[in-house]
Amino acid sequence: MSNGQALVSDLYANAIQIVDINNCTTLGQIQTGGWTEEMVQIGNRIFVAQMGTDKVLVIDATTLTLTDSIQVGREPNSLEVDQNGKLWVLCSGGLSEALPTLHRIDAQALLVEHSDTIGVLADSPTKLGINAAGDHLYWLNGDVYTGNVAGALMPSITFAKGNRNFYGLALHPNSDDIYVTDAKDFQRKGQLYRIRTTGVDSFEVGINAGGVYFLP
Repeated sequence: MSNGQALVSDLYANAIQIVDINNCTTLGQIQTGGWTEEMVQIGNRIFVAQMGTDKVLVIDATTLTLTDSIQVGREPNSLEVDQNGKLWVLCSGGLSEALPTLHRIDAQALLVEHSDTIGVLADSPTKLGINAAGDHLYWLNGDVYTGNVAGALMPSITFAKGNRNFYGLALHPNSDDIYVTDAKDFQRKGQLYRIRTTGVDSFEVGINAGGVYFLP
């Protein structure tokens, strides 16, 4: 986005809010007909994960209008862009409604190029992330999983949860460090784990820790 504007997803409005970030006012809405989650921009298109459906919505970044949609797996929840400009979409499968899947999309042609099943019906993967090089994806499905964007995905566990309750995942934008939060029972203080090539360390954080932000 540009011109001091931002798009904000909304759980209840069935619309995306258009916000002026300079004076903190709402300029309008983009009707979506359902609950939306993560968004990413590639060129002049904004891609939006629409929960409760099997769609990724496509918004024109200039006109801020909904122009298209792409069919993926059930309940897309997170999006990433790889080193080749391809869009990756993680779908949880809903509440055991369908198998969880991961899809690679040609963002120019708006076509699904490849799909992988990444779990069983009872799984609910979430928090798709990508490393600084843009060549390895990471996500949570109990454990921390990773897969290579080139060729066969071949997911593997990169950090096992053990008796922990992994809840948030983030990749450092300038290194290979992986950060994952342990929310424990959502009532006690949580733990943040930093996974590096040299080992793993951890820090105590607040209750229900679910996200990590890296200051520029």
